Amino acid sequence: MPASSPRSDFSVVADRLAFSRGGQVILDGVNVAIGPRTRLGIVGPNGVGKSTLLRILGGLQEPDRGQVTRAPATLRVAYLDQERRRAHETVRAWFERRSGVAAAAATFDAATEAVAARRPGADDAYAAALDAYLDGGCADFEARVATVVADLGLAPGILDTSTDTLSGGEAARVALASLELVRADVLLLDEPTNDLDFDGLDRLERYLASLSGGVVVVSHDRAFLERTVTSVGELDEHTHRAQVYAGGWHAYLEARGTARRHAEDDYATYRSERDRLGRRAVPAGAWRAGRPR
Repeated sequence: MPASSPRSDFSVVADRLAFSRGGQVILDGVNVAIGPRTRLGIVGPNGVGKSTLLRILGGLQEPDRGQVTRAPATLRVAYLDQERRRAHETVRAWFERRSGVAAAAATFDAATEAVAARRPGADDAYAAALDAYLDGGCADFEARVATVVADLGLAPGILDTSTDTLSGGEAARVALASLELVRADVLLLDEPTNDLDFDGLDRLERYLASLSGGVVVVSHDRAFLERTVTSVGELDEHTHRAQVYAGGWHAYLEARGTARRHAEDDYATYRSERDRLGRRAVPAGAWRAGRPR
């Protein structure tokens, strides 16, 4: 069952994003657009900037240049990284933090105290905090946690277990549960299939298919991308830009293959023309056995 009720009309537009780390260019002139029912897969070699792009889209990292525009301003964008464990943090606390419930509840509590203290502007801040609290699914969070944990076959006692003591399979299912607890218009997912078994993978795919919001996913699982995305953004390790291919995984492979064949043909033409011009530059009679004297 979808964990969010996204808006029917929204957009996240990244315009000419640039980002460098330690003097090394990671992204340069990257453009991405996300709307309802977007299913965009981000691919590229390790270290090319895929996770960095997700963090910038999620507002967790500022670009050096360019901008990300979200409309409306209250758009809910959630970034779920590859994290599976955190020392001394219980599964319950992990759910609250990953889902955004902890932050929304803290903001609401602070706004409530401000109203009680009759601070200037407190009423408006309270109204905004209440909207975020309700939209974020804070009110029924405990009930949703119990349902998701049971559906995934996890014991109720796992909620009080430290995440750093979970097995690989438990950690993968807890991560899947945290995804289903998020209330957002746009989900940014970084390697969500890690350590999932076949049942977990099938549940993840069905869950993503049920969402009417936008999804951007980084994954090395080509079969998963083939079944879930409708467009592919390839980050180039040389230009540091993104080329977006519409039509799904197979369309991306076909378009990329065509582009590479054209590049090879262009290079062959260039070499042939270079050799021809080189031969013309050698004086007549200077060639013997295919080489100049």
